[in-house]
Amino acid sequence: MNWYKRAQFTGEYWITDTGESLYADGDVSEYNHSAHVMETILWNYFDETELPSDMSVGREEMLEKGMSEEEISLIEGEGDPREFAMKNWGWKRVAGTNVQTYFLTNKDLSTIADGLWSCYEDWTEEGNFTIEVLSNNKIFHNIPYDVIGKNNVMSIVKYRNFNELV
Repeated sequence: MNWYKRAQFTGEYWITDTGESLYADGDVSEYNHSAHVMETILWNYFDETELPSDMSVGREEMLEKGMSEEEISLIEGEGDPREFAMKNWGWKRVAGTNVQTYFLTNKDLSTIADGLWSCYEDWTEEGNFTIEVLSNNKIFHNIPYDVIGKNNVMSIVKYRNFNELV
C-alpha cells in the first residue's frame, strides 16, 4: 500500500450496531467518540423540547426518566463512554485502520465490514485492518478487508497476535 492509499484511512468513526458510520474525530469536528455516546444516551430518554441547549440535566431528572446508574455516571463524567457503547450497544470504534469491538462474532464482523465500507468506501477493499476485541484482549493484525467481509470469525484466526499478554 503506497502513502497515498494509507492517507485515505484517516479519521475516527463509530460504527453503530446497524453498520452506519458516525464521524468521531474530535480534532476535526465537534464530536468525538465520547460525545456521540453521551448525546445518544440523553436522546434515548429526552426529546428536544426537554433538553436545554447545553444538554445539562440534573441527576433527579435523569433518574425520573429511567436512566441507569451507569448511564448517569457517564453523563456526570465518570467511566468510559466508549467502552459502554461497545459493550452495551454493539458499536465499533474506528481510528484509521484500527477497529475496537467489545465482542467478535460473525455478526460483529458483518457490522464491521459494512461500517468500514461506510467510512472509507472504495478504498476499503485495498486496506488491511487491525481488530482489537476488548472482552478477551485478543488482537488480530493486518486483516485484508475481503477476509473481514467473509463474516466468519474463523477466517481471521490466522491474523491473531499470539505474543500478546492475556
